[in-house]
Amino acid sequence: MGAGAVGFSVGYHLHLSGTDITFLVRKGRKATFDSPQKLYCYDDATLKNFSDFNVIEDLEEIKPQQYQFIIITLDGNASRTSEGIDMLSQMGDIVRDSATTVIMCGFGNGIREHYLQVMRIPEDQLLRGILSTLSHQSNAIFPVHKPTDPNQIAQAIVCYKHPTNGVGFQVETNNKVVAKQFITLYNRSKVSRCGQ
Repeated sequence: MGAGAVGFSVGYHLHLSGTDITFLVRKGRKATFDSPQKLYCYDDATLKNFSDFNVIEDLEEIKPQQYQFIIITLDGNASRTSEGIDMLSQMGDIVRDSATTVIMCGFGNGIREHYLQVMRIPEDQLLRGILSTLSHQSNAIFPVHKPTDPNQIAQAIVCYKHPTNGVGFQVETNNKVVAKQFITLYNRSKVSRCGQ
């Protein structure tokens, strides 16, 4: 849920793990995010191709039990807006009483409780996810240093860099079984690791 710096960074690495990826974007934005896309990797100063993913604009396109994991990349503030609350509530209706685990990437005081209350899902169906990779949208204005090529950045939708320990994402382990499943899945990329 979300195709910004967090969504594309996590989605790309899960794709490298052999996972089918679907992005939910705002209505009218599908063409902007359609496959294929390029990501710029600061680690080796190259463009990475990301294709074979789906983009949808409507929660009605999601069916119960369709996904093992749904990663919500709304920040803490956006999840508390009327649009964010409506989206979380609808997503809760879809995943409630299913085997789908929701991974929230938002932060803020009381955010976990907010998700549980709005989505009305059990505690063990919600994990917190933390992007450890430094990621930004390519149109952000930052100084460019060698060996980074500004022409390659202009071709990318998102730019990213792994920390030196190679851990690109982390999940909390309040549900140890599901957290281990996600970590195993993410680690199949062999490029980025998931910690806990």
